[in-house]
Amino acid sequence: MQSDKVSAGNNTRNEESPADEPRSIGKWHSWAVTDIGKQRKRNEDAVLNKPEAGVWAVADGMGGHDAGDIASQLIVDSLESIFSATNLKISIEQVDNCLQSVNTHLRSLAEQSQKNAIIGSTVVVLIAQQQRCAVLWAGDSRLYRLRNHQLQQLTQDHCPNYGNIANEWAVKSSNEITRAVGADEELDLDCEITDVHEGDMFLLCSDGLDKEISPKEIEQVLLNQEPEKIVGTLLELALERGARDNVSIVLAVPHKNG
Repeated sequence: MQSDKVSAGNNTRNEESPADEPRSIGKWHSWAVTDIGKQRKRNEDAVLNKPEAGVWAVADGMGGHDAGDIASQLIVDSLESIFSATNLKISIEQVDNCLQSVNTHLRSLAEQSQKNAIIGSTVVVLIAQQQRCAVLWAGDSRLYRLRNHQLQQLTQDHCPNYGNIANEWAVKSSNEITRAVGADEELDLDCEITDVHEGDMFLLCSDGLDKEISPKEIEQVLLNQEPEKIVGTLLELALERGARDNVSIVLAVPHKNG
């Protein structure tokens, strides 16, 4: 899967579905959790859970850099303050502009620190409106979609050699990423637009989850647990396996109108 850079809502990639499949989607339900894990000294993740506005996000402050927790929380706080649009294209533009502004601010903070350190964070954002949704991301925080009993990763990790390794999950112990908010002078975001179907489940997570749990195991939890129990079950499993990193999970589920 190849995605295009977002530029004020243009040049996004569209995933088309058969015309008779999308349904009129009304209220969304969602659940979120974030945890420090078993080995970190602080939680540098942050989550946004706003089903009433149709927006969710996970931000993962860059471990080993200064103020990763500040970066991730600034992303979430900034995204939370902008949502008023009912048009998906406008919402994509809002997210893009918001994250570009945060990128500039984090770069300025890093310069003022005089330590030549990056203050940055990965991010994955889901926006949903009626029968369509969009995901924007930078870094290796992920969005999965469960549809027709099959899990698919809709994002593509911004990591060296991603897509050229037979077992991506097996090498997730590496923390190297090629994109993040605050890392470069200009933020390079990818965006995917897709239909929303009744029965879909959308799971956003930081890499603290997929370091411990394979996509196949995530799929089985989504298939076999009630939605309100899923994030807790996944977190508990990650903690049982040592949770080497902070773990953040957001589950968003659409419901058919009527």
